[in-house]
Amino acid sequence: MYRRASDFQPNPGMAQDMIERAIEANTPFAWVAADSVYGVSHLETALRCAGKGYVLGVKGTHTVKAWIDRPWISGTAEQVAQALPPSAWKRCSAGEGTQGPRLHEWAYLELADLEASDYDPSGTGL
Repeated sequence: MYRRASDFQPNPGMAQDMIERAIEANTPFAWVAADSVYGVSHLETALRCAGKGYVLGVKGTHTVKAWIDRPWISGTAEQVAQALPPSAWKRCSAGEGTQGPRLHEWAYLELADLEASDYDPSGTGL
């Protein structure tokens, strides 16, 4: 398919459009994974409001703030990660890479307590 240069859309806009179309089409999905190239702040807000789970890779300078108070989390991603106890981390595979397993240290943090049924998708700002 040919696209004119004026049709170009940066990655954050493409990602948000894909999520919007999936929600409008009632495509079943429970979560989204993306990295910082997709503009995580807008995606995070849209996914929270839609009641969808997400795993978003962010830069260490990205501001993290919980929408709940158990426990209260606020600061840069690097500050939050450094404050976690060693027991919070678990080594998991992100799949096979060209040089073998892609192992990373992961920690789970609950930042919001949202149920999809509590939110009207037309009010998500998508």
